[in-house]
Amino acid sequence: MHNVGICTCANDQMLPFLRIWFAAARLYAPGIPIGIIPFDDRSHAVEAFAREHGVEFLGGQAASWRSIGSRIYGAKKYRRDTPSASYFSKLAAFNAPFKTFMFLDVNAIFCAPISDIFPRFMRSDLDIIFRFRASEGRNYATLQECRRLNKLNPGIQNGFNANFFVSRHGTVMLEDAEGINDAGGTFGKAPEQSFLTRIIAEKGLAVDTVHRIMRYPIGASCHNVFVVQGETVVLPSRAPVMFIKWNGPRISPTMANFSILEHLANSLGVPLDIV
Repeated sequence: MHNVGICTCANDQMLPFLRIWFAAARLYAPGIPIGIIPFDDRSHAVEAFAREHGVEFLGGQAASWRSIGSRIYGAKKYRRDTPSASYFSKLAAFNAPFKTFMFLDVNAIFCAPISDIFPRFMRSDLDIIFRFRASEGRNYATLQECRRLNKLNPGIQNGFNANFFVSRHGTVMLEDAEGINDAGGTFGKAPEQSFLTRIIAEKGLAVDTVHRIMRYPIGASCHNVFVVQGETVVLPSRAPVMFIKWNGPRISPTMANFSILEHLANSLGVPLDIV
């Protein structure tokens, strides 16, 4: 069991993003172990990538979480051709061999060192932190459910976005899913976020956004304005940003701020695999 580690989640379609993500993690989090989670069963090239680079591949753990997602959501799709259950894979980060871990989506690329965040989180009284709170309806389908969970845990509010979170090993466990279903139609649009929101509320976990422990911007949307500064990029205020989050599984010249992603990839020495 390592003291700290970083996890991401990808399938073979996301491999071009994974190559950039991995190179950036090695640069900005040197020496910190990495765990790669398969998003679904179409992850053979991702597994080969993990083995090639000698990092943890959390295949069995991800399959167990997807099984829970399938029980709750059945064959329901979150996006076209993407089952809702697949998004439960990222919860395998809680099973990774890291006492404290960071999870970051594979299309969120590091731009600055991240070492500060682990000691700050460990000194806090929090069980889990997220980048920002979710919008209304993402994690609840009914106002009644929102009120119920906020009565259990007032820190919940609308729940949180799960493209970035920091927590500890075993904070959320497979056993926590026992008896949970969505027969009442209370889960919102985002599958794994809806599940996490309920677990965090019902277990009474201490939760907040990362801004509780960090002063500078942690992540930024690819739709923001950025300034190239040497090999990396910063915000127009020259404030550092830990990562930039792009959308979707594929890299395309038509995506927002493609030139910024291209600059980061070139700086890291990773060829862009463009669709």
